[in-house]
Amino acid sequence: MTLKSTILSVFYVSTGIATVLLLVYGGNYYLKPLVDRPHHQLHDAIKPGGFWGHGLGIIGTVLMLLMLLYMARKYLHFMRKWGNIGIWLDIHIWLGITGSILITFHTAFKFGGIVSISFWSMVAVAASGVFGRYIYLQIPRRLSGDELTPEELRERNRTLTEQIASLPSVAEPLLTSIQSIAKFTERPTAGGASGIRDWMTDSWRLRFQLLALRRELRTKTKLNRYLISDLIRAIKEQRLLNRRMMFLKAAHRILHHWHLIHRPFALVMYVIMGIHVLVTTLLGYTWIF
Repeated sequence: MTLKSTILSVFYVSTGIATVLLLVYGGNYYLKPLVDRPHHQLHDAIKPGGFWGHGLGIIGTVLMLLMLLYMARKYLHFMRKWGNIGIWLDIHIWLGITGSILITFHTAFKFGGIVSISFWSMVAVAASGVFGRYIYLQIPRRLSGDELTPEELRERNRTLTEQIASLPSVAEPLLTSIQSIAKFTERPTAGGASGIRDWMTDSWRLRFQLLALRRELRTKTKLNRYLISDLIRAIKEQRLLNRRMMFLKAAHRILHHWHLIHRPFALVMYVIMGIHVLVTTLLGYTWIF
């Protein structure tokens, strides 16, 4: 596991633990009808204007505002060298998911009025963000996060093909099977929604194919486990590379339409969130002070 994956795992585990703790602490309160909540012993603490409820709203709002740093990193010229854009996107998505969860607890699961428009816009932003991340991953990139050129894609594909074809102690039928696994192919009739479905389910098909291939290599060849692991990695990389090359244009097109949905919802969310914070502050609903 890479350092990046480890850090992201810690972030998401922390979010999960916080969510479970909040559910355990206030679950009984959140399940009560709205008319009975004022009589609950936790009402003053976890209602939207309570100490914990208000605090969760502030933290969630700060996290949602920090999401804007990704947009700055992406479009401001002086920030374009500030680290890997993919890592920025991963943190951007984590901030959106965690912020959405905290704001949901801030509302005490009570949605109404104009604020409900901001809430459901926030849900749409978070859900579409996860989908957008998946599409983003289908575009081959360098370690820096920049998109690979067509020439770089072809060169990497050629290198992987040569690496797989140069295997020692592998019979021709098995080598042909290996090469067929490494190459991504759609069903002959696939197109439109079927083609997209093939694309999205290919990772699961590949997982089972590689498990079967690993067993076959152990029993039918003299390759040691290190060579087998290197081969499996090369096959997986070439399969993913072929798949991404095939759907490169489609991925760009989907991302274009995705922005037409994601950005308006984000704008609505931030505008109403700003109005909500301003009004509550003017009315004297402050946190501690």
